[in-house]
Amino acid sequence: MNFLKQVQLAENGEVQARIRQAAITTAVAVLKSRPANTPQAIDAHRKRAEFAKKVLADPTGYQRALAMAVVTDDNAPETAPQDSQIQAIVDGLWDLWSGVVLDPVIVS
Repeated sequence: MNFLKQVQLAENGEVQARIRQAAITTAVAVLKSRPANTPQAIDAHRKRAEFAKKVLADPTGYQRALAMAVVTDDNAPETAPQDSQIQAIVDGLWDLWSGVVLDPVIVS
């Protein structure tokens, strides 16, 4: 999808509202989850939870930036995405938004 189409899709109020709701859904799931009992998992969960609390405190304030990221994702369709597609992309971007840096994949 070219940049103009991405901007048009991200600026669509209905798409933004659906992305906002997907972010709320993910935030609630993150806050309800329990990390594995390792320092790395606990630290990653803390970062995810901090971002979740920010999103829940002001979901409308985040919706435009989140929409831009969602429509830029490689899995975003060129037309209005389905709710399940939006949710999958939001879930997939949550670590990035939270500042969680995952260990690199080592290819042998």
